[in-house]
Amino acid sequence: MSVSITIFDPTTQNSKAILVSLEASLIQSDEDAEIDYYIRMTTDAKRGAACDEQIPSEVFRSLTELSLGTAKFKDSGMDETSTDAYENLTQAVEDYVLKMIEGVNPGEHMCFTA
Repeated sequence: MSVSITIFDPTTQNSKAILVSLEASLIQSDEDAEIDYYIRMTTDAKRGAACDEQIPSEVFRSLTELSLGTAKFKDSGMDETSTDAYENLTQAVEDYVLKMIEGVNPGEHMCFTA
């Protein structure tokens, strides 16, 4: 199952899409012989000063996986110092999408000019 989230930039009047997919795999390293479900987010949008860097895919497998590893993303409106699990999948997806749009470091934001 997949859904596309369209991100619109009012400054450039351009939009970019992020594809959010629920996927399943039998992951060998788990050694539990059960199918694992995970959410993958991908985009063809670029980032960087020259708008030429691919934005990496984001994947998470549980509500305890935080987008930055130790805290929720700062621009999500959530407590960025929290290391608690996300309350639900919607909150987690929103946080990961914001990370893809804004980036973590300067110059990593999604480019809307290209």
